[in-house]
Amino acid sequence: MFSWTESCMYWEKRFPRLISNEPLQELMWKGCPLVGLCDITCDIGDSLESVNQTTSIDSHFFRFSYSVT
Repeated sequence: MFSWTESCMYWEKRFPRLISNEPLQELMWKGCPLVGLCDITCDIGDSLESVNQTTSIDSHFFRFSYSVT
């Protein structure tokens, strides 16, 4: 199964995030098959809180993982 969330929107701090780190971690603990988050705008820490770095044309994605132990 392949699941993802894609964010392609303008976002401001006065609005709720699409997904923050705590609910994302809870989903992973519950075994959610979410395998991809995509933020076209690539705004660090905005609508997708886990986006913590930018990308480039040569390096167009990065891996982010919570350790589930």
